[in-house]
Amino acid sequence: MTVLNSLLGFWHKHGSGAHAKARPAGGRPLPAGASKSGPTGAVPALPELLLAAHPLAQALLDGPHSRKRAGDGEEFWQFRPYQPLEPASAIDWRQSARSPNPEILWVREHEQKTPRTLLIWIDPSPSMRWVPDNAGGTRKVVPAKSEAALTAALALGVAALKAGERVGVAGRPRLYMGPQAFGALAAALKESLAEDRPPLPPLATVPPHAQLLLVSDFLWPEKSMEEIFSACASRPGRTALLCVLDPAERELPYQGQVRFTTPENDQTLTLPAVESLRENYRTELEGHLARLRSLQGPRSRFALHWTDTSLLPPLMQLHAWLGKRNTAGDARP
Repeated sequence: MTVLNSLLGFWHKHGSGAHAKARPAGGRPLPAGASKSGPTGAVPALPELLLAAHPLAQALLDGPHSRKRAGDGEEFWQFRPYQPLEPASAIDWRQSARSPNPEILWVREHEQKTPRTLLIWIDPSPSMRWVPDNAGGTRKVVPAKSEAALTAALALGVAALKAGERVGVAGRPRLYMGPQAFGALAAALKESLAEDRPPLPPLATVPPHAQLLLVSDFLWPEKSMEEIFSACASRPGRTALLCVLDPAERELPYQGQVRFTTPENDQTLTLPAVESLRENYRTELEGHLARLRSLQGPRSRFALHWTDTSLLPPLMQLHAWLGKRNTAGDARP
């Protein structure tokens, strides 16, 4: 096994059914046997969290993709072409008569009035709170992955609440509705990160037709990764998968001998001349991300966020996916 494979294998090292994720101990050259622990990211206070999430949620609602859905409500949504096997009573004959193409008949669709359910799970692993050492102040200050994950999850949750949908935390029975629930949802999501929970999402407790948002770095053991993605792909309800990674995990910006540690157990890995691994490491990481994308199915969507970039693009992508018009598989909330 090469040194590079040793590093990547350590990232996915696990035992007794639990997963552990290795993290670089620091960014400066270290003498043999030395290590330097990175700080632990703090979860923001509720007012700060809401202030960060609200503009993102509003941008999602103001964007090109609304969360309106076809259904049996009274509010008009759009005209669409008539489909074979639909009853003739569904045709809007007045609109069809105005069509420049006489071969196309039009159906008037109304917005669905039955709210759907969005359940949110954020990876509670200690390594989600890891941030690399910034000795000398040369590194751009970025939020911890847990902070970015919480902000992203709340933004999508608030957008869903504003659209009249029900939102909850996966594994908890309570569902929230309406603008008055913003604070309660934020508190529930924040509390879920402090609980002693399993390191993988509780899919067995999620109703099959509920929409599901999973936020993690997805540095899981290969077997766990395949099982979770396969389960998400086979669910009737849509699943959005947001991968949150730190730029240090993208760049491997360390020099000299570095000891890698994990906040989840006492295992370590010491490597010399880490800079010599950088190019191959990035290639392996891209392969890992490509593997994650390949595992998404017809009912799931994967998006990637680096904590030194804007959250809005991946949130727009997932918001559009979750807000698509209903199909037969989405008929129930």
